[in-house]
Amino acid sequence: MGIQKFIFREVFYYPDNNIVDHKRMPGLLLRDGEFRGMMDRVLSRFDGAADFLFADGQTLHASSKRMIKDSKFLKRELSEPRVGAS
Repeated sequence: MGIQKFIFREVFYYPDNNIVDHKRMPGLLLRDGEFRGMMDRVLSRFDGAADFLFADGQTLHASSKRMIKDSKFLKRELSEPRVGAS
């Protein structure tokens, strides 16, 4: 199909978020290690055939914290995200 770039982002959410459906979110989360396992399988099969970017929940949380730090929301804090199904 000619697709050359793929971006995979792990689903995570902040439990203190008042917008998400808290009953539904836990079912969308991967178990510990599942994202890494998927990444390893994709790369073992397709590495070199396209460009891949993988962002796990911890990486996305760190990025969010950095964006807030660099923004006008200087005193805003993020709670710890919920990453991984329980």
